[in-house]
Amino acid sequence: MPPRSSAQLARLLKQGTLIVSPEQLDLKFLLERDVFLTDAQLQTPRLVEGGKQVNLADLKASCYSPLGKFGNGTSAIELPFNAPLVQAANSSSETRPIALGFAVEPFDDGSAETKTWGPIAFDYRVGGDAWQAIDVEYDGTHALARSGVVLLKIPTASRKVGSTLRLRFDRGFFPIVPELRKLDINVLPIIQLELEAERVLGRSNGLPDQTAAVDFAKVSEPIDAFEIKPLQVKVNNDPWTAVDDLRESGPDDRHYVTDTERGTIRFGNGVNGAIPAANSQIRCSAFHACEGAGGNLGGGGRKWRVDGIVGDFTNPDAIAGGANSSTIKDLLAEARRHAVTRQALVTGDDLMTAALDLAGFAVQRAEVLTRHDPSFPDCKIRGTRTVVLVPRRDLSLAQLPSPLARAYLDAARDVLASRRLIGERISVEGPGYAVVDVELNILYATGASPDTIRDEIETILRARLSDLARDSVVAPWPLGRPVTGREITMLAAGVAGVVAVRGCRIARSGENPGERDIELKPTEIAIGGQIVVRGEPAQVGSA
Repeated sequence: MPPRSSAQLARLLKQGTLIVSPEQLDLKFLLERDVFLTDAQLQTPRLVEGGKQVNLADLKASCYSPLGKFGNGTSAIELPFNAPLVQAANSSSETRPIALGFAVEPFDDGSAETKTWGPIAFDYRVGGDAWQAIDVEYDGTHALARSGVVLLKIPTASRKVGSTLRLRFDRGFFPIVPELRKLDINVLPIIQLELEAERVLGRSNGLPDQTAAVDFAKVSEPIDAFEIKPLQVKVNNDPWTAVDDLRESGPDDRHYVTDTERGTIRFGNGVNGAIPAANSQIRCSAFHACEGAGGNLGGGGRKWRVDGIVGDFTNPDAIAGGANSSTIKDLLAEARRHAVTRQALVTGDDLMTAALDLAGFAVQRAEVLTRHDPSFPDCKIRGTRTVVLVPRRDLSLAQLPSPLARAYLDAARDVLASRRLIGERISVEGPGYAVVDVELNILYATGASPDTIRDEIETILRARLSDLARDSVVAPWPLGRPVTGREITMLAAGVAGVVAVRGCRIARSGENPGERDIELKPTEIAIGGQIVVRGEPAQVGSA
């Protein structure tokens, strides 16, 4: 998460404001967008779901804790403040950009090509007024798919009463429910940039094809919503134009070509491109420079100094995202890699790997069923494959997994279908869940702790009766595999302290437990439901 402020001075910070850390003054950052710092103080946030309210005290400004997953299509988080976020006394504008920072458990890789879900929806009200929909000016979180900043256009209020900002989850669509780790206000979206001063590169010798040395390593690429000053070459005070090639340039055209690999610029020969006049000064204009990966600052808790502000700015997490510019060699290597990489999904492993790599889908498990069509589940059909996707979720929570939204599955199918074999049909489905109840009767060793044994048996059974890996040794339940009392018995018998398993009864949840196996459909996965372990100490000679 970017730095935030505890300063209580309401004011507008303009894009391009200089931001530095006193611990590393040589590394300059700039404010990426206009941000209005509010002096309203956040009170205790609350989760509103199903008509009930739950206080989220740990979400307050200086005290964070994991919220886990929330939301069933009607939930909202309400952020109450002791005053309007923007007051008429501090603003002459109808609206001001208020910045909220979100730290989430990411489910995309952060690339520009990642699938974006949402949108997230915000409402705002002052006092007891009706809720007013708020426009999102900028969403750097991709609808809470990654940590970042959301800028909201908050209207100016004339009354000095409390206000409430509401984040709703009943509009748009999320592939998995977002997981919030931190939330804060007065967060600053920053970028690592520094405005390099204009400088002299040398003087012209008046000869054809002359060159001048230029350090292109720090020249920044274009950035959305931020006007980058590009490096521009001047001869005396006259700007010259960069071109890809001088072959089309005339003798009077003030053109030059760049060679980023060698770090030079080259002027014309008097036929193809003009020659700078002898002894004229060759200069480069002021330009924005970036340190690339050198701008990544590990660790949180770093203090920041913002131009004109006396306050406590800190970043709770590391500053990341900077990357060095690609060289010609890098681009050629990437082009070769794409040329030799197999794009068609030929094998089942190809299809499974592509599914696991779907950017923005948070797929943690994928399995391929050959010759399976969900429209005809009991038939084997040539030229068809079905991919079953299981997205990541918080396994520490007790609730059972929910069925995947059809829009999520269709979006995944659209991506994978572009690489299918000619004439092949690819389907994408979510798993069906068979909730399995288990009753066990065991004998345990004399002196062993029955409570410890029960806990260990339940842990290993839930690791096996699961759609996602919960244990590094115990694999989750395979698709379509029948649940048998024999397998459950073997798992329980392997727990230290268990002398024997005298009885095992299983059933789908809601049915009477028995000794019959539980058959599963090809796309079903067994999930642990109620697990009851009864035990008694083993007597000498008992079994």
